[in-house]
Amino acid sequence: MRIAILSDIHGNLPALTAALADARAQKVDEIIFAGDYIGDFPYPNEVVGLLRDTAHAHIIRGNKEDYLAGLQAQDPAEWTDGQYQGLYWNYRELTEENRRFLISLPRSVSLTFEGVRLLVTHKAADWLGEIRLNLSSLQIAKALSEGLSGEGVKGHVHQVVSSHEELGRLMEGLAYDGVIFGHSHIQWQEVVRGKRLINGGSCGLPLDGQPGAPYTILEIGREGMAVEERRVPYDTPALIRALRDSSLYRQAPVWSEIIVREVEDARNYIIGFFGFAEKYAHRIGDSRRPFSAETWQAAYQCWVGKPDSR
Repeated sequence: MRIAILSDIHGNLPALTAALADARAQKVDEIIFAGDYIGDFPYPNEVVGLLRDTAHAHIIRGNKEDYLAGLQAQDPAEWTDGQYQGLYWNYRELTEENRRFLISLPRSVSLTFEGVRLLVTHKAADWLGEIRLNLSSLQIAKALSEGLSGEGVKGHVHQVVSSHEELGRLMEGLAYDGVIFGHSHIQWQEVVRGKRLINGGSCGLPLDGQPGAPYTILEIGREGMAVEERRVPYDTPALIRALRDSSLYRQAPVWSEIIVREVEDARNYIIGFFGFAEKYAHRIGDSRRPFSAETWQAAYQCWVGKPDSR
């Protein structure tokens, strides 16, 4: 049994198409999609359509899908801030059928293949509870800025996970043989106390210093589980051109330009910008949250003028 694991597509149709083509070439039997299918690139309906057309697929929702559910209860006339314009664009752009599909997805699923029990969630926090692993994309970005190479991320993850006593105790009592998740945009896998942890990374927006579209293959056989981490090249310059030519970019230029930087460097910049914008707004006495369009734009102009702030 060979299972492809894809997560965090974020509307990146070219990356998803490349990863699925590679997965088919690797003769996978099942596909697990671990959440966050829309958000940062201008292909939400195309991505959802491809998900729905994928045979032998197990699909859960992520926080991006939760945001859609939250927007249903809001008045679109109040969507005037600068901060969430990209999310509003996605909500409006999605067909009603595709929006309903995403919102109806379960937050987690339990699967059994060849006697191996797996839990699939989007966030590690869904099963870790109060335990913190310190493996967020922002923390990895900091490590990368301090000289850690893209490949060195694996060693960093191993050191954090293997030495975490609370995690070890949790895994010993876990009623599953493995946990599959995403959210951090960092691809990794480890065995802890005999249990397999698999983060498939972000197919659409990896933030671990390595380009391409990552996904993971889990093979289950008589000798147990084996994991292969794959990363598929695709035309990222064409993706960036498409984003800049899109109505998503016109509605959310600040967010989109930061996403362009993340595609180019495979590093987390958006969280750093949020912190910078918070300080900027405090400095000018603007307490409105979400950030107003004026403050959002002005903070970005200031941020790009100060490279050290990133």
